Amino acid sequence: MSEPFDLQAIACKVYSVLTKNPQARDDDKILLVEIWSKETKAKDISEFLSELLSGKISFPDTVTESDASYKRNTSLLEEKSGMYATTSRELSANN
Repeated sequence: MSEPFDLQAIACKVYSVLTKNPQARDDDKILLVEIWSKETKAKDISEFLSELLSGKISFPDTVTESDASYKRNTSLLEEKSGMYATTSRELSANN
């Protein structure tokens, strides 16, 4: 059995890819290829599949869930910063 996933490490990899490759933000396949290309040591498809099945590389669901979590958090931060900006403008206008 493989080691348990380090979800924080996977989330960091996903964040790194999403910030460096805008195409990966809209296409899970590109995101997975980017992540797997950093993780795999496989020289052929058989080795790659073995790594995937043994948990040596990230499972697709883990990567896409990290992606979704990143997008939710980014959206919340944008909403909060937008709310703060609106509040700041309103306060400035009232002074």
